Amino acid sequence: MLRFILGVAEAGFSPGVILYSTYWFPASQRGKALGVYYFGLPVALVLGGPVSGLLLDVMGGHWGLRNWQWMFIIEGLAASVVGVIAFFYLVSKPRDAKWLNADEKTALEAAIAAEDNQKTAHGPATALSALGNWQVLRFVAIYFAIQVSVYGVIFYLPTRISELTGTAIGAKVGLLTAIPWLCALIALRLITGIADAKGKQREFAMAMLAMAATGIALSTLGHELVPVLMAFCLATVGFVVVQPLFWTLPTAYLSGTAAASGIALIGALGNLGGFIAPTLKTAVESAFHSQQAGMLALAIAGLAGVLLLMSVGARARRAATLRLGASEAA
Repeated sequence: MLRFILGVAEAGFSPGVILYSTYWFPASQRGKALGVYYFGLPVALVLGGPVSGLLLDVMGGHWGLRNWQWMFIIEGLAASVVGVIAFFYLVSKPRDAKWLNADEKTALEAAIAAEDNQKTAHGPATALSALGNWQVLRFVAIYFAIQVSVYGVIFYLPTRISELTGTAIGAKVGLLTAIPWLCALIALRLITGIADAKGKQREFAMAMLAMAATGIALSTLGHELVPVLMAFCLATVGFVVVQPLFWTLPTAYLSGTAAASGIALIGALGNLGGFIAPTLKTAVESAFHSQQAGMLALAIAGLAGVLLLMSVGARARRAATLRLGASEAA
């Protein structure tokens, strides 16, 4: 029930931010821009791991509340304050931005309008048509696979580090679990910038998701802290960086009301991977009587996402190859 309530509260946030990015950033800059948005995840967990551990260590019993209750209250209030600030700070469209001059507003809106016209010619044109579009459903499946790998690490990392250090989840474990998120923070800006510069967002997304799956698989091997932590660093960099790169693909395909409904559908159904991941992991562990098998199942889900990413735009690439061959023959 609590997870359902949390889902209702946050359901519109991430799809809204993704859609909002299409009003401000051309496709050639959107991966890097979304990378800035996704900075929030590793920053929150770099700081949140140690802070949460500290709150769990020191706040129990104050005013009759348990330590975990204090953690939720303090961290929830911090997010609420940022939300109020954002409501008054952000403006809807470039035309409303006081910090852009008239020429900048016109140039930005013209670039985005030109992209929207091109997308309308090739993608679904209405909100309803986007919901049944096969390309959109493929994006749903890819995002689902990504979320399975995301939650495999988020749920398993603290527990695994706690097992290897022989300590309860607290400040020490929080500091160690912050290391993979710090690695992701460093890699995020660099890799999304390179992908945008080369126009290879899909290819970089495939590489990052493959890295995530590999890291998850390697995290099950051995019983030494450093190698396992390095595997989690690999997995965390992969699944954090793949997300802004992934979102450049549906936002380059969808426009207008189709973008609003399509992005919402991708986010809503894809995020079910976060619900399925722990359930899948537990079921496979029970079936094979192996903790490794559960994590390997999550890694396999990530690899399935890589294969789906390979198929995105395959028809267009084949058509371009045929056109190139025909022009060379002529």
